Amino acid sequence: MENTVEIPEKEITNPFGAPVFYKEETESTMTDAREITRNAEKKGSVVLPGTVALAGFQNSGRGRLPARKWVSAAGENLMCTFIFKAPVPQPFTIRVGLAVSRTFDYFIRDTAETTEIKWPNDVLFHGKKLSGILCESDGRFIYAGTGLNVSQKVFPPEIRGKASSLAVILNQIGKQPPSVREVLEVLLQELKDMMDESYSWETELGKKTYKLNETVIFLPGTAAENDKSAASGQVKGILRGMEKNGGLILETEEGLKTFYSGEIRFL
Repeated sequence: MENTVEIPEKEITNPFGAPVFYKEETESTMTDAREITRNAEKKGSVVLPGTVALAGFQNSGRGRLPARKWVSAAGENLMCTFIFKAPVPQPFTIRVGLAVSRTFDYFIRDTAETTEIKWPNDVLFHGKKLSGILCESDGRFIYAGTGLNVSQKVFPPEIRGKASSLAVILNQIGKQPPSVREVLEVLLQELKDMMDESYSWETELGKKTYKLNETVIFLPGTAAENDKSAASGQVKGILRGMEKNGGLILETEEGLKTFYSGEIRFL
């Protein structure tokens, strides 16, 4: 890839034993990751699980919807996409979310507080977003795109009351945030643990589920459909947790229901 360098193993420890490819500036690490696999297949080379596409600045980062951009100044935050060969342990997105959540917990442990996971792909602290996760597949490879707020202290007006970062959290106890490299190394180890089929993630997730046992509004369907203002088909219920396959469980007037696609809105 143009302007891409492979970071020497001595500079970033990757427990997967896979390479980390870095671009100072890119459109999207998700696009870079797909290019890595395409180029490898053209050359007949192997793409190791845990390979990373990393960027210093991402000018077209996206969330589950094209309109939801990931905004970050150069060098402030961790923006990367991890590559895994299909099939992967399920529920994959939830496992990645737990790895990200545990990574933040590692660095804020002196606050005696922990992060929470908003189904299906956001990590929050005191209700403010620290990270978003976007997982995609081309049938052969699974791509886990992640953006973690590390050193960012100033946010655009439209998300100022909804976003936070390690820098903001740690500033409250007089500590400096870690480097992006340090965060990446912890995240890689957490991901390695989560990719173990035997990892018992259910109990931990139960403690981290945002708004667990509280009444919420759920909009079934795709993210694009639910980004519209109309709330037709919405379901009101008590959030009771997640199934082993990642489905969201709501207790409604008609009993327990499980949803696999949609979005939570809060009262």
